[in-house]
Amino acid sequence: MRQRLSIVLAVLSTATVFTVCAAIDDVTTHTGQVVISDEYDAGPTCATAADGGSICAEDDIECNDDLDVGDDATIRGAATIAETLGVTGVTTTTGGLTSVAGTNTINVITPQSTVIDFTISPQAVFTAKTTGAIMTEADTQEDTFYVGIPSRYFELFQDGNNSDNVGTWVVGTTGWVIPGPNATDQGTQVTEGIILGSAHSFLAGTDAAFRLRVAFYIPTRAEINDLMVGFRGLGAYAVADDSTEIATAYDDKIVIGIDANAGVIKQMKSVATVDTTTSCTHAAHTDGDILALEVNVSAARVTSVKVGNATPAGTTRAQIRAGVTAAYAALTADTLCNAAAATLTAGNYVPTIMMNKAAGGASDFTIVDYVCGPQ
Repeated sequence: MRQRLSIVLAVLSTATVFTVCAAIDDVTTHTGQVVISDEYDAGPTCATAADGGSICAEDDIECNDDLDVGDDATIRGAATIAETLGVTGVTTTTGGLTSVAGTNTINVITPQSTVIDFTISPQAVFTAKTTGAIMTEADTQEDTFYVGIPSRYFELFQDGNNSDNVGTWVVGTTGWVIPGPNATDQGTQVTEGIILGSAHSFLAGTDAAFRLRVAFYIPTRAEINDLMVGFRGLGAYAVADDSTEIATAYDDKIVIGIDANAGVIKQMKSVATVDTTTSCTHAAHTDGDILALEVNVSAARVTSVKVGNATPAGTTRAQIRAGVTAAYAALTADTLCNAAAATLTAGNYVPTIMMNKAAGGASDFTIVDYVCGPQ
């Protein structure tokens, strides 16, 4: 097929404009700018701007084979793609993207990462999830709060009549002081939501690899009975206010952290209701250290965990942040726990923190840093 193409060539040195009529065959290679004022049907092979120059079409460009653009492509009208569209960079559309046939994979739209520095996050307002009223002491009450820049949605589950949770998440240079009940059978769980569509969730086996990394400053490990972080199946909260209940809570999960107030680090996993607890290689937590915990889930649903720690030089914000950096740098894959890695059941998972405080005394441990998202 041959078609007439009007090409405008501007010669800058003489400011002279030429109008040239050219015959177009199946292949056109042009090293300058091509201005197309009407439809361009190139046949089996489309034009290529060999030097990365521009092809500007004021109307339709119909391509029956590959269109290779070495630089930016701006489409102000509709683009109909009859076969597979492969994009290695960023695609921005203002009117939508429609594919007639072929493979449609848009996994580049990944869950957004949540990144919170609790040493600079202001005091949050905790409200009851169902009523919007200020949080009160109530067994199994689900509460919500927003934190971070940009603001991120979190939920807090009162696992027991947890009076010490009410209004006492104190902000300081070491992070948010985590309150805890001074009684047995009372705990706290924190998530980024539990309902599909609104929760910050991940589809194991479909999404790319994802992770949760959290740093705590723990001056007195004896204040903690359990402090676990990881992922559990999306859905309603389960009772998990002591070590035994955390180990068996949720049909599918992977968590790691302190189990018992001697500071021992353990991994707890559940796969299709089969529960396993493993003592980790990492030494027990030391008073005054920053403890970093990381849980990873691969694209194949296989879990791995890391533990790290560092001693901050002091308790100013700068010293605590430097300690977090050091603890993250010290994160090491745990040999024993990774030998007992889980292959999670395919499905949706949400990040979780499960904790309960030892009886007696005011809480002094803080959450300093939180990162959750694609690896």
